[in-house]
Amino acid sequence: MKKRLFLTVLILILATNIPVCFAYTFPNSFWKINDGFTAASENGDTNGIISYGNQIINLMLTQPECTETINVLADRYQKIAQAYAAQGRYNESADAFEKFLPYAEKVGWNDSVIIAKAKILQYRSQTHAYTSGYANTFYGAKNEKENGILFGVCSNGGIRDSLGNASMVLIYQQLGEGLSGYNQNELKKANDNGLAVEYALNCPNEAVDVANISGKESELAALSAEFSKYPNMKIYLRFGAEFDVWTNMPEPQIYIDAFRYVSDYFKSRNVNVAIVWSPNQVSSWGINIDDFYPGDSYVDWVGISLYSMPYFLGNATIDNDYTEAVFKTGINADPVLAIQNIAQTYGSPYGSHQKPIMISESGFSHSVSGVSHDTTAWALQKMNEFYSYLPMVYPQIKLIAYFDHYVAPEVNDFRLSDNQLLADRYKELTKGPRFIQNRYDENTNFAYNQIVYGKVFSSIADFYTYSHIYGEDVTETSYYIDGNFVGSSKKMPFACYADLTMYSNGEHTLKVVSVGSKGTTSEKEYTINIQNTSDGDITVIMDNSTVEFDQKPVVYNNRTMVPMRAIFSAMGANVNWNQDTQTVTGRKGDTTVSISIGGNVISINGKDIPLDTPAILLGGRTLVPVRAIAESFACDVGWDGASKTVTISQK
Repeated sequence: MKKRLFLTVLILILATNIPVCFAYTFPNSFWKINDGFTAASENGDTNGIISYGNQIINLMLTQPECTETINVLADRYQKIAQAYAAQGRYNESADAFEKFLPYAEKVGWNDSVIIAKAKILQYRSQTHAYTSGYANTFYGAKNEKENGILFGVCSNGGIRDSLGNASMVLIYQQLGEGLSGYNQNELKKANDNGLAVEYALNCPNEAVDVANISGKESELAALSAEFSKYPNMKIYLRFGAEFDVWTNMPEPQIYIDAFRYVSDYFKSRNVNVAIVWSPNQVSSWGINIDDFYPGDSYVDWVGISLYSMPYFLGNATIDNDYTEAVFKTGINADPVLAIQNIAQTYGSPYGSHQKPIMISESGFSHSVSGVSHDTTAWALQKMNEFYSYLPMVYPQIKLIAYFDHYVAPEVNDFRLSDNQLLADRYKELTKGPRFIQNRYDENTNFAYNQIVYGKVFSSIADFYTYSHIYGEDVTETSYYIDGNFVGSSKKMPFACYADLTMYSNGEHTLKVVSVGSKGTTSEKEYTINIQNTSDGDITVIMDNSTVEFDQKPVVYNNRTMVPMRAIFSAMGANVNWNQDTQTVTGRKGDTTVSISIGGNVISINGKDIPLDTPAILLGGRTLVPVRAIAESFACDVGWDGASKTVTISQK
């Protein structure tokens, strides 16, 4: 019996690839150091844990690798990582967790491995710089826009009627309830207004619904017939969403079979319907969403529900350090990192799936049941990060829907209509240059490209940055070329516009430095290639008189940009500047024109008109596309390319 037990243990050890050290004995020096480590752990002495822990690790690394030594190494690396985190030294914690992983994997600490990987992602600071450029992520999927992001709110959203510039709408139907008159009316309204539709066909009975999907053929037929009434409307059918957090989970193959049934049904009947597979932002423990993927031929788009909530399950006393990393929600949760796995696994240009990504549902909790304090300020910060960073970091995102509704007894309230500050910010942010305004068939030519080694810039450069510093809000980003300061910004995505004509052609160093709210910095350097192509200054003539500028006009994004204050003044308009919103407004007679830095629209008497090039800030002056501004005041505009002259004639 003893021999059989020995052989069983030996087989288990060999199966884990851990070398066998028979009768291993810890060196005498280990015990004294370990006593210090134990005392530090019992007293909550994080400095002692780090000091004694590292001494033990250095000693164990000199010992044979076997079960005993590997277990000690795994334990000490883990506790050191936790101690660094307790001190707010998150980058060092990430490094310790990185060293912990191979030992934890060898001893089979599977749950701890998952947690460690999540914390490494959250804790490690990172900075990535971008510039504007041509769209470079387009997969040709059904109903995919070549460039830009469709956006809007749910059909019963409180701000929907006042939003005005949305290009899509989110409509819900519960499987088993049938097609309602309300939804029929909403589909017609969307079609009349040129809006795309995300149609969420939910499974309220979860596993029961998907197991019996063929029994819902009459309901699917009615929905398909309704879609057929609008052959030119772009519809995104989202079936069985958030399956990975269902209480009554189906077997993966049963879910896949149901999804394929629905996909085949609509693909064979409705040429305007794209099929969306959409998990939740985080799955129930032990669920691998890849096991539920129906296959590329059945999925046109991949979606994700991505909500920002300050407390996991509404519990303000819970360990945020854990929930932010593992469940991607909490005070410091980063939306860029929350979507990273989905975006990279299913939407990467270099991956095997290459699907456009949609944020199927989203929201920012400004009120939490049972929590006395208001979370609006936090929600505003997360909304800024979400709408500033996601369109820049993930060009594969082509649709974002907001859940502007409250369903009792939900813990979190995401309504825009119940919070004017959030509503105003939402309206401001969705006028960004990546967002498609007003209708599905509108377009934008603005895109972000990540800066890489040798990136070529000419004359006027624009820089933008995504930075992540765990536990802090990034408050400012500064830019340096060859060590010389060229500009900074305190507003996400930290845009900086630089005149490069003063630099010689060839390679130069761009350094980006971001600062967190507690003073922590994150920086990155790039080698860029400057190739100036300027062949003379631009002249602007208005009514036969040359306009004088203290900041010369430039060509940016193939558009002639002029200082707005000077051009407004030359037209006889009054000019005002709002520093908080970075908006410049000109008034002349009955016409009021306003435009915000980085904005995708120009507002003329309250009506938003899409722009193909946003306003920029250069040399302390707001530069705007001259044709858009002049035509806003009903002027005639001409361009002489040979003399680089703009002529403006007031009517």
